Amino acid sequence: MNIRAFAVALTMLSLPQVLAAQQQGSGQSEPAAVGTETRAWMELQGNGSAASPVARPMPGDIAEHIYKRHSDSFTHPIPEEMSRESFTGGNGGGK
Repeated sequence: MNIRAFAVALTMLSLPQVLAAQQQGSGQSEPAAVGTETRAWMELQGNGSAASPVARPMPGDIAEHIYKRHSDSFTHPIPEEMSRESFTGGNGGGK
């Protein structure tokens, strides 16, 4: 079975469960306000409550290189438009 046929079969098999879940959940509760989950993730990142207990300091030479690259990025003007070719590198790898 090729991958496309497998994907179609999997989608068809899961469709009844998805529809049932939508019907079941439609009258139970209101959906979360737009941005609520994003704000919760941002809060976790900002206050460090979910941070790793293992310290991972960055070596000084790497930090300097990153800062220089960041600083140098301000020397180039922001283009009005970006062409699709600028992202593919001209090798035809993009779609």
